[in-house]
Amino acid sequence: MIEEYFKLLETLNEEQKSALSGYSDAEILKLESLYKVSITGELQAFLKKIGRCDGGLVGDNPFLFYREIMNVRSHILLQVYLINELQEMGAYDQIKNPFIVAVEYETQFMYLQTKRGDGIVYCFDENNQIVESTGLTFSKYCLKVYDHYIRHGSNPNRRFGVICKGEMLVI
Repeated sequence: MIEEYFKLLETLNEEQKSALSGYSDAEILKLESLYKVSITGELQAFLKKIGRCDGGLVGDNPFLFYREIMNVRSHILLQVYLINELQEMGAYDQIKNPFIVAVEYETQFMYLQTKRGDGIVYCFDENNQIVESTGLTFSKYCLKVYDHYIRHGSNPNRRFGVICKGEMLVI
């Protein structure tokens, strides 16, 4: 599952590999408490291994984990925004402790419903006010991001190879 994505880390050079950084078990508990989510399975493995820095494998687009401008307040406000939008749409079945993992094209919020525990990535399209399942597990979504943004170079502003570091705990 997520191990397939982790194998891509082997393509990094030594400097990039030395930058890999994640969260400890104790910090994962703090993240759960702070963001009111349940972090298990593939998301937990991801955050433990590369939650703070992926060594430049993908960079900070579209994953929010690595955006330097995102601080704890920004992450929480984005979570609250998503929940409010889902409530206004009447999409109450989508409010299962959502945790935003990425934003694509600045208007598509990719999130996991952590309380549901199915590991599926859902998409809230802000422009069209639509919520739908991507049909992808978190690990498959990560591989899709790599393929789309890196292998096929569809993002002209990509920061592949640029070591981006983010922080979701330190205020």
